[in-house]
Amino acid sequence: TNNVQENNKVRIAYLPVIQALPLYTAIEKGYFAEEGIEVEVQSFQSPNMIIDALLAGHMDIGAPSTASAITAISQVRSPNTLKVFALNCSTSNNADHSLIVRKDDKIHTIQDLKGKRLAILPGIQFLTIAKHMLEQENLTAGKDVEVVEIAPMLQLQAIKAKNVDAILMLEPIPTIGEAKGITKRLIKAPMLKYVSNPWCPGAGVINVEFAKENPELAKKILRVFDKVISEISANPDAARPYFKKYIPLTDELIKTVPLGVWVMREDLSEKFKEGTQQFFDIYVHHGVIDKSIKVEDLIYQGN
Repeated sequence: TNNVQENNKVRIAYLPVIQALPLYTAIEKGYFAEEGIEVEVQSFQSPNMIIDALLAGHMDIGAPSTASAITAISQVRSPNTLKVFALNCSTSNNADHSLIVRKDDKIHTIQDLKGKRLAILPGIQFLTIAKHMLEQENLTAGKDVEVVEIAPMLQLQAIKAKNVDAILMLEPIPTIGEAKGITKRLIKAPMLKYVSNPWCPGAGVINVEFAKENPELAKKILRVFDKVISEISANPDAARPYFKKYIPLTDELIKTVPLGVWVMREDLSEKFKEGTQQFFDIYVHHGVIDKSIKVEDLIYQGN
C-alpha cells in the first residue's frame, strides 16, 4: 500500500466531437465537483496526440472520444499502460458519422472519388479506416484517391475551398456542413457498412499507473462516468444542451445532431465486443500491427 497522500486532481483529454458528451455533461452538472474531484480538461485536434499524452502521463484519462483502435495499437509497444473503461459506438439506429461531399458536386458513389481528395481526421485510426473502405470498392488509397489528414475544425473550410472533395468524419462536422449549405451526405454511417456493426471508435481510457497511484480517485472518476452514461442512455436529449460550451453548434443543431451510444465496461454486450474486435482486426489486415489485440485484454479490470 502506498502511504502517499492521494491527490484529487485529474487531467482529462478530449477530442472536440459529439463522442465526448459524457465529459461535457459531467462537468456542467457538477458531478466531478460533488465527488471532490478537481478536473483539468484539455482539447486535442488529433487522436494520436491524446494517446501520446496518456502514454507519457501528461494526461490521466481520455474522455469517451479517445480513439479505441489507437488505444489498442498502443498495447504493442506499451502493454497494459492504458485500459478502456467505456466505449462510444455507432449502431444501425444511432450512427454519428458520415461520408460527405460538396453540396453541388457530381459525386454519387464512392467510385466517383477516383482521382479526388478525401479528408479524414488526423492519425492512424482514420487513415486505416479510409484505406479499408476504399479497398472494398477496389480503390487504392494514395493511388486512386488521395487521403488528406485535416484537423476537425479546418475540414469544412478545406472542402468549401475545393482543397478536398469529400470528408469521412464524426459528428458534428457532417451536420454543420449540411446546415451551412456546404456539404451533403454521400453515405450516412459508412463505417457500419465497411468496418463493423456496431462500430466503436471512441473509448473512455484510463492510464493504469494513475489508477494504481490514486485508487480512490480512480474509483470516483469511474463512478462519475458510470452515472452520467446511465443518464444519457436513459434520456439522450436531456444531455444535448451540454454541447454548448464545447462544440460550435447552434441551438437548432444541438437538438438534431446524431448521437451514438455510450456503454460502460460492465455493460459491454457480446455484440459490442465482437464489433470492436472486427474493427481492431482491420489494423492487422493493413499491417499496422502484426497480431490482433483482444478486446477482452483491453478492458480495465481495476477498482
